[in-house]
Amino acid sequence: MNELIDGYEASAVPDNIRAQRIESAGYSVGYKKESDAVKALEKGTVSSDTEATDETNAYKKIIREVKNMKKRGMKVSEMRIAINADVEEALLIDEKFANTSSTIGAELVREGVIGKIGGVPVKPNYLMSEDIEFVIYDKRFCQKYTVWKKEPVIEDIKDDKHIGASHLVGRQVGGIMVTNKLGVQIKKKSSVIVEPEISSITVTPESELVEPISVGTKVATLSADGGTPDYTYSLAGGTDDNKFKIENNEVQAKEEINNGTYTIKVKVTDSKLKEKISEDITITVKAKPDPEITEVTVNMTKQTSTKTEATKGQEIGSVSVTGGTEPYTYTIEGTDADSFEMNSTTIQLKENLTEEKEYKATVKVTDSKQKTKTSDEFTFTVSGE
Repeated sequence: MNELIDGYEASAVPDNIRAQRIESAGYSVGYKKESDAVKALEKGTVSSDTEATDETNAYKKIIREVKNMKKRGMKVSEMRIAINADVEEALLIDEKFANTSSTIGAELVREGVIGKIGGVPVKPNYLMSEDIEFVIYDKRFCQKYTVWKKEPVIEDIKDDKHIGASHLVGRQVGGIMVTNKLGVQIKKKSSVIVEPEISSITVTPESELVEPISVGTKVATLSADGGTPDYTYSLAGGTDDNKFKIENNEVQAKEEINNGTYTIKVKVTDSKLKEKISEDITITVKAKPDPEITEVTVNMTKQTSTKTEATKGQEIGSVSVTGGTEPYTYTIEGTDADSFEMNSTTIQLKENLTEEKEYKATVKVTDSKQKTKTSDEFTFTVSGE
């Protein structure tokens, strides 16, 4: 040890500074000895248990390892258990362990013991390597010795750099050794990394798909939960997989697709090569709806006539149709429907009209898909001689 005391000669060092330097030196020496002891313990026998220790199994695992030590002839009264911070946390919330705190006694409390497992005192140790969860050791096989080669003393510093200064100096030598590896049982953290599983894959078909579906049209959206992103998707043996492809987390049409019901399956793979396959997914493409008749127009070529001219068969107009699906059929409807008839698309008088008045009617058009539309009302006026 070597603790500088600047500004004071050895004979003039105040008691409080002397105490501070001795305390600092003692901490440094103690930390070094504890670190060396832990390193020695870490050369013991490694447990074959590779399962991670957590709050659900910590107490049970330590009980099992204590039993193994007893089978080797180790004495419970001589054993100690050193645990890392994670195992300490797991044990402190375990009621079985917490109930042992009242049994440890003042002497063990001073030693740093926080409880017992299987009768063996347990104390935290935060200097163990990161891959070690706990160590059980029999003190009889963990030997150490220390000898002061130079007792701690405050001396003046005699050099050209420190004038009027002193230091606390001392030299201790020693050794630490595990004399029987079977007397030390080490539980390491699990070396097997358990990657999270993909919990679900969701395939959401588009709700309104109407034929014809062109190449590249999105027919379903893909998503996944769990596992380790990023995800990749592929088709996985559905009946109609050959009609589709996957791009940009979407199922898209690979060819033109018409009215029908199609079955696909999708597989998701995460960055750790975990996989999950969907159930059968149904993609429904509806038939193209029949076009509506958008307009029926009556084109009147003659709107008035005298009684002598308003004779049967006289053409008075024609009908034009927009939309729908040919061929069309035409029906005269309305107040005076019986006075007119259709001849193909032509409106003509069905009989001689002898009454002087305004004759009114409409034309209803029905296409081949049974779509219908009715024209606005048309009029034909008959006057006297």
